[in-house]
Amino acid sequence: GAGVWDNELAHGQWWYGEGAVTMVLSDGYRLGGGVFGMWGRGESDVSAYDWKERGYGPQLVLKRNFRKEQEDKFGQTSLLPAMWGLKLRWLPNDRVTGQNRESGYSQTQKGQKLGLYAEYLERRSPDWLVGVTGEVWHSFDRRIKSTWSGDKPQDRGSSAINVFAQYRINDDWQTRGVLGVSHQNWDKLNFANAYIEARYLETFMCGPRLSLALNKPKTYADVARSDLRTL
Repeated sequence: GAGVWDNELAHGQWWYGEGAVTMVLSDGYRLGGGVFGMWGRGESDVSAYDWKERGYGPQLVLKRNFRKEQEDKFGQTSLLPAMWGLKLRWLPNDRVTGQNRESGYSQTQKGQKLGLYAEYLERRSPDWLVGVTGEVWHSFDRRIKSTWSGDKPQDRGSSAINVFAQYRINDDWQTRGVLGVSHQNWDKLNFANAYIEARYLETFMCGPRLSLALNKPKTYADVARSDLRTL
C-alpha cells in the first residue's frame, strides 16, 4: 500500500507491505507467519523541519473462515461466508529521524513496537459485506540521540477502530465505505476518519480518506482545529 497526506501544518507520504504463509488446520482455522513493514516521511509547512520513520519485523497470523446463517428480506435463511483474523506484529527496529535545515537541529529515535491487528467480517447477502477492524501499537524501549539536550523520546504508539460496509457492483467491482476513530500517543490527537474505496477483484483498492480532529491538545494551542483536518 502507498499514499499521500496533507493538512495546513504538514504533508507527507506513507508505504507499507506485508506477507504471510499459513497452514490450513481443521474447522476453518489457518495459522502462520510472515513479515510486516511500514515507512513514512513528512515535511512541515510552517517550518524547515522534516522527518522519516520506518519499522519492519515478523508477524504471526491466526484466522478462521466459517459460514454464518443469514436471513434475507423474504425470511429465508442461508449460510454465507464469515471470518475473523488476528495479526501479532513486532517491529524490533522502529526508527524516526528528523531535522531542521535552517537551525541545524537533528534527532534520531530508536525503539521497538508491538502491534495487534484484529478483523471480523461477514457477508450479509450476495451483494453486501460488513465488518469491523481494530489496530493498536505499543511503543517501548525508546532511546533518542538529539542535538538538543532536553529532547525526550516520543511514544510512537497508536490505536484505531473502524466499521465498514461493502457493496458488490458486479463480479469485478466492489465499493467499500469506512467510518472510524483513531488516537496518536505522541501528540494526544484523536481523529474521526471516513473513507471510501473502489475495489477491483478484491485485489486492487484505491480511494480518499478524510480525518477530522476531535480534540486540540496543548501542543496545538495556537492552531485552529480546522488546520488539523487531514486528507
